[in-house]
Amino acid sequence: MKSIHDFTFNCVWKSTDLKMRQQIVEFWKQYNVLDDALAMERIDQAVYTVCDKEDKICGISTASLVYHKVIESNVYLYRCFIAKSNRAPALDALLLLKTRDYLEQMTQLDRKAVGLIVVAQNSFLKKWNKAVWPDTDMMYIGNTEAGDPVRIYYFKGSKIMT
Repeated sequence: MKSIHDFTFNCVWKSTDLKMRQQIVEFWKQYNVLDDALAMERIDQAVYTVCDKEDKICGISTASLVYHKVIESNVYLYRCFIAKSNRAPALDALLLLKTRDYLEQMTQLDRKAVGLIVVAQNSFLKKWNKAVWPDTDMMYIGNTEAGDPVRIYYFKGSKIMT
């Protein structure tokens, strides 16, 4: 069984070179995650790559700045994909934490967002019904129109406009 220690995490936020951009797009295409147009849009939203022992990309997190009307504030919308053959216990949570912590650090400088939003579309995650997810501090704030649970983590020092 694979362990989180079998992987490395590389921050690629706003600093991806052409070769890395191509590798990310190829990864998405290999697993039919995104079509070409959406991959080209999302490439600028890549935050972390997860690589295996051969230094091949096996997971990616992305974040896009969006306005969330329920809390009337800008947040980062988090997405991730980890190839099924490389999934390991807690790997997804560690990717979320690394992405969350990095964006929180960056937001302390620019105050663009009050937090990080996750829409749980995975059937396994939908079963996690605790108000606050352990280890990640992601709080339940409602469901999308499609019925997917929405979670938020507020960055330290964030203020909601009232």
